[in-house]
Amino acid sequence: MNEGNNFRFDLWIYNEMVKRGWDAIDLSVESDLSVTTINHYLRNDYLPTLYSLALILKAFDMHMEFVQN
Repeated sequence: MNEGNNFRFDLWIYNEMVKRGWDAIDLSVESDLSVTTINHYLRNDYLPTLYSLALILKAFDMHMEFVQN
């Protein structure tokens, strides 16, 4: 999931879905994002906007936190 310092969002979202037994349809329903959008993230076609990320995190019952390095 983390190659060096390169975070792989596609692997992270996939692993979070597996933990919950969800597929793209389940995440779509929970996040209010389209199945097509979820599949784009899973294929690493592109990364989510901050708004879309917030919806995904809410679906996973998580939140964003910004910390200093």
